[in-house]
Amino acid sequence: MIRPYCNIQMIIMTLVVLVINSDIIAQENIDYYFNDIVVTATRAPLSFPETGRAVTVIKAADLATIPCSSLGDVLDQVTGIDIQQRGAYGVQSDVRMRGSTFEQTLILIDGVKVTDPQTGHHLLDLPVSLNDIDRIEVLKGPASRLYGPNAFGGVINVITKINANSRINAELSGGQHSLFGGNVNLSAPLGSVQNFVSVSREKSEGFRPGADFNIDNLFIKSSYTTPSLQASIAAGYTDKQFGAYKFYSDAYPDEWEQTTTRYANATLNTHRGAFNFSLKTYWRQHDDDFILDRFRPDWYRNMHTTYISGIEGQLQYVSQLGVTSTGFDIGNESIESSSLGDHSRQRRGVFVEQLMSPVQFLNIVAGMSVYRTFSKKTELNPGLDISLQLPASIYWFASASRSYREPSYTELYYVSPANLGNPNLNTEHAWTFETGIKRSKRWYEGYFSIFHSRADQLIDWVRESPADPWQVQNWGKINTNGLEAEITVFPSQLIKQSLVSRIKLGYTFLNKNQLSHNLESKSVFNYLRHQTTLTIQHGLVFNINYGWTIRYDDRVGVQPHGIVDVRMSRKIGNVELWASISNLLNVTYNELGYVPAPGRWGKLGVQLRY
Repeated sequence: MIRPYCNIQMIIMTLVVLVINSDIIAQENIDYYFNDIVVTATRAPLSFPETGRAVTVIKAADLATIPCSSLGDVLDQVTGIDIQQRGAYGVQSDVRMRGSTFEQTLILIDGVKVTDPQTGHHLLDLPVSLNDIDRIEVLKGPASRLYGPNAFGGVINVITKINANSRINAELSGGQHSLFGGNVNLSAPLGSVQNFVSVSREKSEGFRPGADFNIDNLFIKSSYTTPSLQASIAAGYTDKQFGAYKFYSDAYPDEWEQTTTRYANATLNTHRGAFNFSLKTYWRQHDDDFILDRFRPDWYRNMHTTYISGIEGQLQYVSQLGVTSTGFDIGNESIESSSLGDHSRQRRGVFVEQLMSPVQFLNIVAGMSVYRTFSKKTELNPGLDISLQLPASIYWFASASRSYREPSYTELYYVSPANLGNPNLNTEHAWTFETGIKRSKRWYEGYFSIFHSRADQLIDWVRESPADPWQVQNWGKINTNGLEAEITVFPSQLIKQSLVSRIKLGYTFLNKNQLSHNLESKSVFNYLRHQTTLTIQHGLVFNINYGWTIRYDDRVGVQPHGIVDVRMSRKIGNVELWASISNLLNVTYNELGYVPAPGRWGKLGVQLRY
């Protein structure tokens, strides 16, 4: 087990010095993802250094080299993200960003919203396999100005593949605990229409009784592009059946759950002269069938079906003042539930944003969204982002923004002997401020930032003593302070014969100050005080490539632990052979509640690209 770090200050200072002062080693710039266009952080896409926000970009090439079996595993290696998994292979994962709760993160597929009004536990029930992903953009911090109520703590945009040429990719894998995995995806253009189809299955008997799973995915996407128009449609289906060993209660280890997701979206973007118009529409149905005792399915069973649909429109105008964006967001949410009842609500919002560059090397983005909440209140969410290029290729950025979130149906209406919902909950909101620097040179890129959040009316399950049931209520005022630093080094740019191609080190520190009553918290004060991530990619003899990920988590009130994963691969023409081992040191730990995390798990696979 990796021991807690003693010299946190030294880690921070090392990262900052590397970000600011590297001219003694190299002067020439080189483009990796640093100058890529980022589409998630503003209405008008900007390159990475021009954004006034902290953004992480993960490309398909990165996914192919790090040890990961699910989207949750990938996100777990992103600085500032806290993934708490209740089961292997992403059967259920909670996403937290910079101390947010699992209800406060927004997921996008190709820029289109994916939400779940029942509970944030289902946010990663996505009909997309890792081989379908072209890139992932992670916007850290609030984004209600851009995306409305669910973008309270951050946004994760999963951008799927679309190829202009015919391609086929097939993969088979297997491993311990009767693991089997298979994926086939095909790119098949027909005239001016690019088409992508993907089918996958993953199944296992589980690393312990009650941890078995079977996951099926289907994803289809078609895109049509001309010089003045881009249009796409996508649809997906995922079915997860899994043993939910102690997911929600230590007293009932034989829990079982099945979730299915049906999802579709359509997007249109057209431009003429100085005007650009885009339209997005989407639909999602999610079914959740939970059985408390799989051997007595009729004894206690909850069945929920949620529906979301919406349409978003945006008009952009480019002038001497910059880029002006304005538009609307209309959405509907409903649930049919055996335990929560039947409910529906609507979301109505408008937004405006102005991108300005008053002087060279300075970008200012100012905007606001106005939403009508389900409780008939009006929420105003202003925001300001600034990015300034300084000498020596250093970029300074700063942002200030307001965010809000409406309660989920579980928080409002769930009632059991151990948990009591609250139909009188108010929306939660916060002001967040951040500033930092970014820098990129030939052999490295990195950033350092500090942030402060002032939250009010945060929603949480609380109790005064262990003998009391958990009850949902709005907290008073809570302040969060944090810092984040990340450095990525490319040794092969310094030494041509270097076996090490990439090293990435990230660190996040968080501290929350409770400014109200003292209660036991289930979610708000469940956060990582210290998080360190390390990724290393290198070669070795026989052209074998290695990818290592090392993660150290120090959670408030929980024993710290470190996890090491490794992936080995060898390419022979169009064929790639790979092997991976997760939890190499066989560390025993719990990520969430009563659920033990998997121990050491070995896997083998072969992939064909044609």
